[in-house]
Amino acid sequence: MLKYCRFSAQRAEVNLPDVTSAMVQTSAGNIEVAAYGPISGDAVVLVSHGVGSWSSLHQIALRLARTDPNMRIIAWSRPGCGLSPCYGEPDLSESLLCEATVVLPALLDALHIAAASFLAHADGATVALIFAGLFPERTIGVAALAPYGFADAQILAAIMALPSSEKESELSEQLNADHPEPEAVYERWRRRRISECSLGWSAIGHFSRISAPLLIVQGIEDAFISLGQMTAIAAGVTGPVDWVMLKNTGHFLAREASEQLVAVVLRHLMNASGRLAPKDLSVKCETTVRRRRKSPETATIHTVVAGEARI
Repeated sequence: MLKYCRFSAQRAEVNLPDVTSAMVQTSAGNIEVAAYGPISGDAVVLVSHGVGSWSSLHQIALRLARTDPNMRIIAWSRPGCGLSPCYGEPDLSESLLCEATVVLPALLDALHIAAASFLAHADGATVALIFAGLFPERTIGVAALAPYGFADAQILAAIMALPSSEKESELSEQLNADHPEPEAVYERWRRRRISECSLGWSAIGHFSRISAPLLIVQGIEDAFISLGQMTAIAAGVTGPVDWVMLKNTGHFLAREASEQLVAVVLRHLMNASGRLAPKDLSVKCETTVRRRRKSPETATIHTVVAGEARI
């Protein structure tokens, strides 16, 4: 479905939620965690970029919590990021699988979360998608921002074009990340992604059991993630998929288009959990064209916000 849409997220001001951060002991080691909102109820777990930390999605978390004070939000720093120590030494090409099958389940268990929705970015979105495919019973919904399912030439070219030092790349700054050793985080991330590309790595095979509602959001000007990634992911899952394209937006969606992002993500997460989105969280669409995938029960929806499609 191709939609030309504009989103509006005009909400009455409410008190900001309490935000607490701490080191949580899990079976996969200590993990730095920040919690927003109530301590019970359906949880939304945020999974940041590989050079990010829990603070990378902090502003989005605050906006979501302000709009829906009943939403329980959990942000965390992935192994080797922020204050979370590295978890062992997984093979370079299997680090995302390790996080999805070992670290993320251990975190949910430690926080007594049986099932959750996920809002995740870039390779963090890949972690969330692998988890959703391998643990469908623990997945309520997924909002994947600029996800990728396999290593390709565009990812490799974008990474190779980055400066050799983290300071020159400014990735931590663009991701609002806080690391004691940012250079080590950056070098480890680059080494792992380049290794995936050299081995022709793919996680698409893990996505076939994803039955929870999936939202894919991509910036049209994203230098890292190709449209082919979105197509492969949408075609590889069994559940319903909404695909949103943001005009004049690149890879760093939370920084570049936070208002539109909050509107579309909140609507998706609330619908996935069986709750009605607020009436003043409007989505106005001018035209609609639907494309069905292989399964006649579900359809992929392509949406362009505030502009013309370039697909």
